[in-house]
Amino acid sequence: RHQFTINDGWKFQFGGNAYAEEIISADAKWENVSLPHTWNAHDPFDDDRTYKRGIAWYRKELLLDKSFKEKKVYLFFEGVNQVADVFVNGAFAVRHKGGYTAFAFDVTDFLKWKGDTSKNLIAVQVNNAHDPFIGPLSVGYAIYGGIYRDAWIITTDKLHFKDINNNSSGVYISTPSVSNEQANIAVKTMVQNET
Repeated sequence: RHQFTINDGWKFQFGGNAYAEEIISADAKWENVSLPHTWNAHDPFDDDRTYKRGIAWYRKELLLDKSFKEKKVYLFFEGVNQVADVFVNGAFAVRHKGGYTAFAFDVTDFLKWKGDTSKNLIAVQVNNAHDPFIGPLSVGYAIYGGIYRDAWIITTDKLHFKDINNNSSGVYISTPSVSNEQANIAVKTMVQNET
């Protein structure tokens, strides 16, 4: 397994933009940001009791080396508040609801390769508008919008631990019984073979 951050080099624009997930959409005038990022960073410091809620877009051009061509490739977000719709090369990949849980998903089939390199567009529509079906509904702080935690690429071989989609290493260690004299340690995992 290989993991590296993709926190740098994102483009950001607040507001709903039609077709912002498309490769041909222009983002040259968008703000340059690095993750973690929120569009509410200045809201606590003004005299207005409200804070900005709604839709915003993040875009990033992702370049992958040929060494990943035969691998499984996952996008992993530690936190996006509060609804994230993720697109890869213009295609819808996943929706995640809940700003306080991480999520990972397989993007292998969405990637485009040209020779030894892969140039891909990751677009994330983030929405922190009030939703009565997504907790928490009432808190003592602002529900900041944005990709407010780190983002990663994780690659594995086609033979790999399965539970990456549940945001874990896929290896579970427990101690079912412990005494002063001895302890039993249980190791559980699931392996997936996609060769």
